[in-house]
Amino acid sequence: MEATNPPSEPNSPKFRKPLLVFVLGSVAGVIIWMLGPVLFGKKEIWDAGVGKYLLLLTIGNFLVSMISPKHCYVASFGLYSGQLAYLFTAFPLSPFFVLGTLLLGVYSLVSTVGGLILVLSSAVKKRASRKA
Repeated sequence: MEATNPPSEPNSPKFRKPLLVFVLGSVAGVIIWMLGPVLFGKKEIWDAGVGKYLLLLTIGNFLVSMISPKHCYVASFGLYSGQLAYLFTAFPLSPFFVLGTLLLGVYSLVSTVGGLILVLSSAVKKRASRKA
């Protein structure tokens, strides 16, 4: 008889998708900040405009949430942690660092809209297929 992991262990199937969404969200957060200077010519991505920055975060959340739409909030936390890791490594500490980390959190939560769009569209699709 093969031993199985209880559902509370991180190696169990219950935690694999959220963990993958978190890790990919973190990678997406780093990529967004790395692409800022390339795409917009600004050192910090939010200097290009908050709208562009939020759009990139929302698209990132949407793409990462495609793995598991019900875990779109995990993608937001991943985006936040990836951006925070990038800020810690790429920029020196300044008096505005605390404000920056707070803004990253708010913007990352706003990016959840991308995942929620995916959740709503899949719910509408399921409902339409039930009626057919």
